[in-house]
Amino acid sequence: MRFNSLHMRPFGTFTDFELTFGNTSGLHLVFGTNGAGKSTTLEALRSVLYGIASKQKVHASKDLRIGASLERSDDQTIEYVRRTSSKTPLWNQTDDEAMAIEELTPFLGNLERTRFETLFGLDHETMVAGGNE
Repeated sequence: MRFNSLHMRPFGTFTDFELTFGNTSGLHLVFGTNGAGKSTTLEALRSVLYGIASKQKVHASKDLRIGASLERSDDQTIEYVRRTSSKTPLWNQTDDEAMAIEELTPFLGNLERTRFETLFGLDHETMVAGGNE
């Protein structure tokens, strides 16, 4: 599975910000100055896949939306929006029709949130803790 795009509709400090990753394979590195939104982007990646877990400080919880376009190795794609709702967390790309959570499952395979964070979610805190071990 790979990300084609990530859209923070409102999420974290972003109100309407989209990252597109292009059609290339390999590693995508997100970097920037302090306060640019790197940690927020990492949290959005986690949250769009596994659920919005953290309390956001800028936007009301009921207003949070993260959109994503994912692609599998067999070229199957899914475009969806994740909300904070536990009953209907996934919606279509236009955010007007609920989707079954099972539609996302084939894209995640058996990759659990903690494994995703270990493999792909290195943040400053994690790197410092690893260096101290």
